[in-house]
Amino acid sequence: MAIAVNYSQVFKGVVCRATLLNAVAATGDGEWIDVSGLRTSSIHAILTGTATVLIRGSNEPTRPANNTHGFSLHTHTVTGGGLIEVPCNWVKAYVSAYTDGTVTVYFYGVN
Repeated sequence: MAIAVNYSQVFKGVVCRATLLNAVAATGDGEWIDVSGLRTSSIHAILTGTATVLIRGSNEPTRPANNTHGFSLHTHTVTGGGLIEVPCNWVKAYVSAYTDGTVTVYFYGVN
């Protein structure tokens, strides 16, 4: 579940900061957040144990159902980050495999 999404005006642009997953300790779907119009964005996944977190994108015109998985942007099995180099309308994180520990995923984007 997307815990927090914050859009703010900075100079002439918009910044989006979001916590896509927060200390999740099970498999499950995250929630889609609207990232349409953002030019540059990045993901930071923090895994404290053994899990696989998938970062997914969608170009559906309206918010997809949370159990819809769109297309792959990143896969994390260890703590790490990455740029989202494919423009898309929606982004979400979900835990596809879980053994132990927690998964937290942060999103940052600007237009």
